[in-house]
Amino acid sequence: MIPEWKRTLRLATDPLAPDGDLHVVDFSDQAELPDWFRQGLFAWLKYFSVTPRPDLCTQLNDVAHATGQTCRARKLYKGYAMLGEFHIQ
Repeated sequence: MIPEWKRTLRLATDPLAPDGDLHVVDFSDQAELPDWFRQGLFAWLKYFSVTPRPDLCTQLNDVAHATGQTCRARKLYKGYAMLGEFHIQ
């Protein structure tokens, strides 16, 4: 839903204070959910111009590496969503 989402991730970390956190949640690949659910959800999301970002973890890692910080990502609810956590040290 954010056209320049990769750039937005980078910019969102700039105002964080030391020991601050940025938490990002997005739809994931739905890999562990039934096919009928995954297909229905992706069709519904497409109707609203929402595109899941399966490479969210990679992008957060890139931002963390570029700034010398840390991040972690994990799938939630059998792949329904992805939670990325970026930490400023």
